[in-house]
Amino acid sequence: MSKRLIPIFQHIHQDPSLLNLEEKLIVNYIWGWQVQDKCCFASDEFLGEIICCTPIKTRGIINGLANRGKVKITHAPDTTARMLSIPIPGEPDPCEEEIDIFGDVEF
Repeated sequence: MSKRLIPIFQHIHQDPSLLNLEEKLIVNYIWGWQVQDKCCFASDEFLGEIICCTPIKTRGIINGLANRGKVKITHAPDTTARMLSIPIPGEPDPCEEEIDIFGDVEF
């Protein structure tokens, strides 16, 4: 695995509703895409590498965040692709606007 530098957003780092470093890193990664008006398609395996957890534990953390309303999980129509976003009242969800997951890919 190559090393990555991930900027930590201060408001996420200081959010007391995020229970541990793993939750903060996952939310931070998703937010990094969202501030670019993009949806996060990261797999449990990929996010697990970032937080040093197994894919199963990572999925459990994401589901816990979703159950508490911190992360929204959306599934792309007719695919198994999972899209992650941070729900913000009154703001558009980039995952609802990004239906064509291969729109920017040239084959």
